[in-house]
Amino acid sequence: MLKTPPKKPGADKDYCGSLEASKLLGVSVATVHKMLDSQVLEGWKTMGGHRKISLKSIRRIQAESGMVISNVSPDLPRLLIILADNKKKNYINAIIEASKVNINYSIMDSAFEALLGISDFNPDVLIADMHNQEMDGFRFLTAVAKNPKFKNMLLVIFSSMTKDDLKNKSMLPVRSIILPNSLNTIWFDGFLSGYAKAKNILI
Repeated sequence: MLKTPPKKPGADKDYCGSLEASKLLGVSVATVHKMLDSQVLEGWKTMGGHRKISLKSIRRIQAESGMVISNVSPDLPRLLIILADNKKKNYINAIIEASKVNINYSIMDSAFEALLGISDFNPDVLIADMHNQEMDGFRFLTAVAKNPKFKNMLLVIFSSMTKDDLKNKSMLPVRSIILPNSLNTIWFDGFLSGYAKAKNILI
């Protein structure tokens, strides 16, 4: 593993976090770390201790393993979804895969899982269904609100609670939208289409 970041301006765009690398390679985050330590993957550590992995080395391993080489780019918008309902999760995944939207995305089961992976994934948009999340959800919202890294992130929260009720239990990021009930596929389909047109990320 490299001990210092690349010096070339803009070179950090050729790197991704551990979570994204694990998804591109189909392995666990722990395995990615082991691959870095054994120099199978190239990368470096940030001042905060986060690992950055070379996309070039990931694509090399994909090619050597006969995997489909992903065109995922760290420059593309990133969408993180927190959703506990497995049936809805499958529908949401199918909508994204069937669309012509060029976007990096990840769907996680719980706020606790997202709390561990959000810094690596660094989403531009976070859609959080707070149903069945219990107190982990409030802890997660507060952690996101306190982190200046996510000050420009758009947060869409689905909750039966009002915005005032949520504020009483946690901090909320500035760019927060509170919607009633739970995440539904009709809303998501419309949101994805509108966001893709606004960001010009249709394939």
